Amino acid sequence: MDERLSLVADGLVTVQDAADFLGLGRTSVYSLMDAGHLSYVKVGRARRIPRRALLEFAAKNLRGGWLEGEVAANGAHEGR
Repeated sequence: MDERLSLVADGLVTVQDAADFLGLGRTSVYSLMDAGHLSYVKVGRARRIPRRALLEFAAKNLRGGWLEGEVAANGAHEGR
């Protein structure tokens, strides 16, 4: 399957839905799309964001916290 087709196969969300998910304003989401940081699809005049692109963007920009396997990889002590 073509990568672009695969990206939209999980469905599309509105800019407002993406903003709500990311905890941002709509203007910030438009800025991310315009800067090429967040993929989108044009449907008529409207922009829609593939669900998978939104999840990948969030995962790519994840900071802090403990990720699976990070404790062992960093040699951190248990109980921290």
